[in-house]
Amino acid sequence: MDEERRCPRCDTPGAVSKGKARGLRCYLCKKGCGRTFNALTGTPLSRLRHKERWLSFGEALAEGETVKASSERCDVAVTTAFRWRHRFLKAVATAPDKLKGIVEADETYVLASRKGERKLDRKARRRGGKAGKRGLSREQVPVLVAADRSGATASTVLPAADAGALTKALEPVVDKDVLLVSDGHKGYPACAAALGVRHEVLKQPVQLFSSNRVSVTI
Repeated sequence: MDEERRCPRCDTPGAVSKGKARGLRCYLCKKGCGRTFNALTGTPLSRLRHKERWLSFGEALAEGETVKASSERCDVAVTTAFRWRHRFLKAVATAPDKLKGIVEADETYVLASRKGERKLDRKARRRGGKAGKRGLSREQVPVLVAADRSGATASTVLPAADAGALTKALEPVVDKDVLLVSDGHKGYPACAAALGVRHEVLKQPVQLFSSNRVSVTI
């Protein structure tokens, strides 16, 4: 809980302590909705039991264990381990680290995975494969990758490589005082303006001509 003790339901500060339940301190939103909450209310970990086994389960996730193996390690049912896996992964995705200072952002394109679909409008392909069309097409999806100079990174799949999608992806992961550095993609200036951050375009050397013997760049 932060110092303001904000209610996760109505965002009203000034909640007061109200005992404990299930090992967690409870708070009462006295100035707002009048409901009680704890530090996990509104998070993916809310209402999960056996908190004393969460650390062990996190280690199982970090080591890449299967659902069955993690359930045996933590002495919980397979269905519980399956539910925990999705809750833990969701918790990590909803709490990204903030990128600070100089943030470099770029988008790349990967083949869309349609694993599990019953009806395909193309032939099924094995792991990897190639697109049926040259260049960018609906077969590929854009992935945004951003990183700062400390090594912190953030990545997400974009519904489209436009200013709106870039803004929505970067807003929760960048500070307000960052310098956003990007290539010449037309979506970044509008994205930086919407975020209220500075923006610079990384100038790439332009190759004027090349041959087997010589290559001239500026």
